[in-house]
Amino acid sequence: MNTRTQLPIRHQTKLQIQTKQWNSKRSRIHSASSPKDLVESYPGPSHQQQRNASPVQLQAALLLLFNTTDRWSYSDIVNELNLNDDDVVRLLHSLSCAKYKILNKEPATKTISPTDHFEFNSKFTDKMRRIKVPLPPVDEKKKVIEDVDKDWRYAIDASIVRIMKSRKVLNHQQLVSECVEQLSHMFKPGFKAIKKRIEDLITRDYLEIDKDNPDLFKYLA
Repeated sequence: MNTRTQLPIRHQTKLQIQTKQWNSKRSRIHSASSPKDLVESYPGPSHQQQRNASPVQLQAALLLLFNTTDRWSYSDIVNELNLNDDDVVRLLHSLSCAKYKILNKEPATKTISPTDHFEFNSKFTDKMRRIKVPLPPVDEKKKVIEDVDKDWRYAIDASIVRIMKSRKVLNHQQLVSECVEQLSHMFKPGFKAIKKRIEDLITRDYLEIDKDNPDLFKYLA
């Protein structure tokens, strides 16, 4: 089965699916016997739009998975669409837990769980020829904070690796001091944050603790 679609919500991917019409800016959804009937039309991404796939396109990509297999598990959908869990939860919730039950969910609860299974609702119908299937809202404040924290982690990691690549061997206090100094023009990282990033880099085999001196770190090329 070759249905893998590289569609991260914040990153690029071009989705090419044959549809009946290409002049509508919304998905047209009405009585449908298959996912292909249900996804009648939506705009194909232009060259300028390739970096961001729209919610409509992502919903369409998810629905078209059911052309190949009648039943999908949550984990299989995550793997096929190559999206993060938060994005997949929002997509599945919009199609199975909201006003329009385009997908049947097992168990039939109001929340999405990693153990859930989904089937296309072939009995779905609506009196309106065109309907909107909105995604549940994102907590924007929480999202901004998470994005900032992620950027800080990347910056601290990069600083530690640069320092250790240059110095090869360094004790804990010196490494922390140089990291703070190197990042001071951007932000002031806390000691606990730096310690946590050092521990993470050790688990990822960028650094190792000296066997004779636990306060000494070595860079692993």
